[in-house]
Amino acid sequence: MAFFHLSRTNYRGATSLLESGIGYLRAFTPECMGVDVQKLVEGSIRAYAELRDLGRERMAEFDQELIPMISFVS
Repeated sequence: MAFFHLSRTNYRGATSLLESGIGYLRAFTPECMGVDVQKLVEGSIRAYAELRDLGRERMAEFDQELIPMISFVS
């Protein structure tokens, strides 16, 4: 949902949901049900940091490549 808020230029919603989502996911690291949760948390932290660095005024410059993808462990 955080990245949906980002796509709608809702800075507060995006940063708030990224922050809380990272907190929730940490409880399931390093993996859960075949999902590499650690990788997802690390990617989310990078995206959150970039968004915070850009701020509300420059959020349109956010690099979409930073949106983390769900990876499965083998």
